[in-house]
Amino acid sequence: MASHFSDFWLWWAGILGDLFSRFVPWRARRQSGFRLVISAETATLFCEETAVSSTKSQTFPLSLLSDRLAVLRTTCPAQSGIGTIRLEAGRFVLRQLSPLALPLSRLQSAAALDLSESTPFKAGQMLALPVTGAVNASCYAIVKNSVLVPVLSAFNASGVTVAGIEFEAAGEEIRIAHGGLRLVANRRTVGKSRLAIAFASLMVIAIGATVVHAYLRNDAAIGRLIADVETLGTDAKIARKALDQRAAAHAELMTLRGNIEDSRPVAVVWEELARVVPDTAYLTDFSIKSGQVTMAGYAEAAAELVVALEQSQGFSEVGFLAPVIKTPGVDGERFEISLDVGG
Repeated sequence: MASHFSDFWLWWAGILGDLFSRFVPWRARRQSGFRLVISAETATLFCEETAVSSTKSQTFPLSLLSDRLAVLRTTCPAQSGIGTIRLEAGRFVLRQLSPLALPLSRLQSAAALDLSESTPFKAGQMLALPVTGAVNASCYAIVKNSVLVPVLSAFNASGVTVAGIEFEAAGEEIRIAHGGLRLVANRRTVGKSRLAIAFASLMVIAIGATVVHAYLRNDAAIGRLIADVETLGTDAKIARKALDQRAAAHAELMTLRGNIEDSRPVAVVWEELARVVPDTAYLTDFSIKSGQVTMAGYAEAAAELVVALEQSQGFSEVGFLAPVIKTPGVDGERFEISLDVGG
């Protein structure tokens, strides 16, 4: 629980720091103090963060760092109490762990595991520092103790607070993650006492800034959601049209199947009638609907025809629809018979 609270606090402080540096850049530059650029054998000291001209910088061997920090109190007293360390390329190795932004505690654990399991370096001789500003969200820098520890010791001996650690990389502004300085030996927190004093008075402003930040992120998320809903709505219309077409095709298929099933008894009825009806009888009308047959014609003995139909296992409910009559000039009796298909 403590680690979760610490991660939240560091995230919140980082958000406020980014807003502060964005809207009050001159104040942020002043609080970062001087800059010390570390190369392989030498160090270059800039009295101000943005002053990179030769008149305000000095290069000297690393062995003289403590002496130059002491002299800095007289040459640049306004900036001598706090400084930013910048490591040139080749003084560190950048490792990418994940494109997702991990909380600081998780990133520290993942960096320690990656350093021991996936690199040839010995953990006791290296520092694994979580960084921010790289292309991938979760990265860390591997720095030799022999590169960074002497610099930190010189800062500590001179009473200089480390404002931050930066890493030179082409096209990227990489710096140690907020809260990562606690992993470095002999660190001094930036403005610790002032932060404690000003915390109560800045709480309302901080909460307001957090709400604004959350609102902006929420507004952007709502915009993306609306776009996704519109896309899904179009896809839903296409899917609904496809389902309607499929339902229509299924209904047509069922109708066709029903017609086929209705047509199957016709052949059976004709075959059975051809067997049962004698040659002396013939039909003039014939219809079949829903398994019921109606037929009319002439026969020498219509009653015998009814008896023959009743004896057939293919028919049932055989009966006359009208009286049997004699038609002048026609041999035989005229009949109208109805029957059901099936025994």
